[in-house]
Amino acid sequence: MSARELFRHALLLAVVLVCGPSAMAVTFVVDSTADVGDANAGDGVCATGGGACTLRAAIEEADALGGADTVSLGIGTYTLTSDNELDIDSDITITGVSSSSTIIDGNNGTRIFDIQDNNTVSMSNLTLRNADAGGGDGGAIDNDADLTLNRVVV
Repeated sequence: MSARELFRHALLLAVVLVCGPSAMAVTFVVDSTADVGDANAGDGVCATGGGACTLRAAIEEADALGGADTVSLGIGTYTLTSDNELDIDSDITITGVSSSSTIIDGNNGTRIFDIQDNNTVSMSNLTLRNADAGGGDGGAIDNDADLTLNRVVV
């Protein structure tokens, strides 16, 4: 385990011990536009096998942890390269820099988000484009929850 991962684990443990389990809200800062999943969902660390924090890995980690987590995206295009949409199964906030500079691209192969029941999801400063759920079954987002979009272009 790298020093960076050890620090993240220690910090997460300190938050849990000092503040209790209700303080589990975490902000994941995505540092890669690759479409790769989390290496160990639920360990409190957004990291692929190569150590990067991707959009998919951040959402998988947030889903595993529960709580009201935040995923922060920088400038760039985050292209889904698999036919698997991003499943959101927890309360989550996804923020970009601006709708003109932070783009999530479905690559014309999949819906982008599938938001499960009883969750509160907020997205801001993003563009969602090139989504294809196939068979006329929706577009960029399949939503069964409380969804707020602020400065999001679909």
